[in-house]
Amino acid sequence: MAASSTRPQLNSYVGATEYRIVGATEYRIVGATEYRSGPSTLGICRDTLCICYEARREGRSVKPRTPTPPPYPSGWYCVGISNSLRSGQHRAITFMGEELVLYRTKSGQACLADAFCPHLGAHLGDGKVVGDEFRCPFHGLTFNVGGQCAASPYGKPPQAARLHMFEVIEENGLILAGHGDLTWKPRFPLGSWPEVTTRRWRFRGHPQEVTENSVDLAHLSVLHRFADLRVLNEVETVGPALTAAYSIRRRIPLMRNGVYAEFRIRAEGLGYSEVEITLPELGIEVRQWILPTPVRDEVIDLRLALTLRGPLRSIAQRAVVLSVAHEINRDIAIWQRKHYLPRPALSKDDGPIGKYRAWTRQFYQTGANGRCEVTTAERRAHTEVGAVPGRDVVQIGAGDIESVGPV
Repeated sequence: MAASSTRPQLNSYVGATEYRIVGATEYRIVGATEYRSGPSTLGICRDTLCICYEARREGRSVKPRTPTPPPYPSGWYCVGISNSLRSGQHRAITFMGEELVLYRTKSGQACLADAFCPHLGAHLGDGKVVGDEFRCPFHGLTFNVGGQCAASPYGKPPQAARLHMFEVIEENGLILAGHGDLTWKPRFPLGSWPEVTTRRWRFRGHPQEVTENSVDLAHLSVLHRFADLRVLNEVETVGPALTAAYSIRRRIPLMRNGVYAEFRIRAEGLGYSEVEITLPELGIEVRQWILPTPVRDEVIDLRLALTLRGPLRSIAQRAVVLSVAHEINRDIAIWQRKHYLPRPALSKDDGPIGKYRAWTRQFYQTGANGRCEVTTAERRAHTEVGAVPGRDVVQIGAGDIESVGPV
């Protein structure tokens, strides 16, 4: 059995359906009937197949994981927090499986660019912001916010050197980047709101699975233990927007009957959900954003952003953030280990999950026949097996609170 920290690629094995970790660094290839000739990216030997045969004889082979939806749906996604990116600063990030550079110009504009210089391919993560332009560390070429090469230190700028730039909007202390052909932008709340607090997690998941929780009624009472769940407004979908409203009673210490809360949800695409929460018994209004962002393959960053108005605002906001983060941790424990089922066995009491999934189809590229297609990058992500549930999980900032300034 070969030991390696690199994941095996199933296309090296005929008939392979899955791999599973059976030790700290050992892999079992399930369902393979033959080792395909040619070099293996891992150099896994044929002995691995013996493990498969033996497991199958003993009935120990596992159910193949069903594929998730394509990992990079179109939409608007949070790629950064406003006050963590000051003028002149930049950072390398991974977004939608691509290496990019997020930076802010001297005049204050947030920009997101391909990380590789179109001149000779240097990584711009080692470059720097110069005024309102970004300078390549290799030959010193600078690029403006439109991606055009603006200057060269040793001659005329090459006209063909154009840096790919992503569309970016910045609202509510959040930096959002667009992915895909978008003709819409998310709606932001009107009026002035206090300072926003954010938290971030990284784990195996998918934006569609995260947003699906907003219509999965049964899990609210079972997993989150909310009582007296009532539907105030049925799920409605108009273009890229989905809306719904519920009320619940949440058990909390020192309040015998718990606290009554109303939730009004507006999801715009799969990466941006705004939740208006009203706690009339406490005189508190909350604005909450749930922001799942694909990093690579099946790995996402999930950001929670939250602000509120009401008595003892600062104390109340800290308490609500802790409460919501606790519930998100319950969800993450499920998301990172679950299988995606394209045809789930639902009952009428599960909520409008079928309607939700029909709405999500618009966020995946479609061909002339109307069927969902995947890009080359997405197809590659599905060829190479993703993270193993429960093993490839990293939580970032789960206990940290970031202030991002007033809305």
